[in-house]
Amino acid sequence: MITDVPETDLKTCPDCGQSLAEPHGECADCGFQYDERTRVWRCGRSWQHRFLYNALAGLAAGLLVTIAYRTAHGAAPNALLPILTGIAVALAGLAFDRLLSGRLSGRFVALTPSGVVLGTRRQRRLVPWSDIHRLNTRGRVPKLELIGDQPDVPLEDVFDTRAELESFRRALQQAPAEPAS
Repeated sequence: MITDVPETDLKTCPDCGQSLAEPHGECADCGFQYDERTRVWRCGRSWQHRFLYNALAGLAAGLLVTIAYRTAHGAAPNALLPILTGIAVALAGLAFDRLLSGRLSGRFVALTPSGVVLGTRRQRRLVPWSDIHRLNTRGRVPKLELIGDQPDVPLEDVFDTRAELESFRRALQQAPAEPAS
């Protein structure tokens, strides 16, 4: 049994967020298939974490702008400049994360009875077990290599740590040998 998987007890659907009452079956809302062996990995950095990180960076930038302005002109134009800059940078950072990395959109990868499911809360792709050759971790982005001439499937912005990626690799190696129910 793999013990370092980030989410193993599915209480909510990773695709739509609805509550899953049964230990196996299909999500009534979106049709996501799962069983007791289904494993899900997702970026652990929540929007709250990203907002706080960006707000602190923005607050620091606002303080630097205020200090520079005071040094050059003798007085700050607005006492709220650091706070307003912090909020603006936090919101811009969240928008940037959403556009470029998908972390806010619920990006996930799941090992299910049917294969590997990759998705965000808006789109889902199933890669059947019979199409998967191996996991390629050369380069910055891990990719599922598929059999034949099919293009590799990138697994961007899912794993926060090397340990999570390694737990996914081990589970992926074990999963095809397990019979689907």
